[in-house]
Amino acid sequence: MKTFNCIEKPIKVFGLPAVYTTGQYNKLEPFFTDIMPWLMEKASRSNGGRICFRTNSPRFILRARIKVAWNSETHSLFDTTGFVVYIGERQKSKYAGTMHMVYA
Repeated sequence: MKTFNCIEKPIKVFGLPAVYTTGQYNKLEPFFTDIMPWLMEKASRSNGGRICFRTNSPRFILRARIKVAWNSETHSLFDTTGFVVYIGERQKSKYAGTMHMVYA
């Protein structure tokens, strides 16, 4: 089984532009948070991004490690660390399921 880092090719992240410049999963580029530091708290609490890749494999396994720094007034822990999987081209994709992280 081959393992990929989600910010390295062939995987592409959408909706979290700062991930490629800072390595952080923020909704805003540092330009905005540098001139308006009060936005950093909101920028760092993203509702998620989209990770896309192509494969011709009939089977795929999603394993993830997520650093949880949960402290949200609007989202539960269960609500902030999971994956929704769609298969197919974007406009014709089919919902394949939801995976939530398990905490011990």
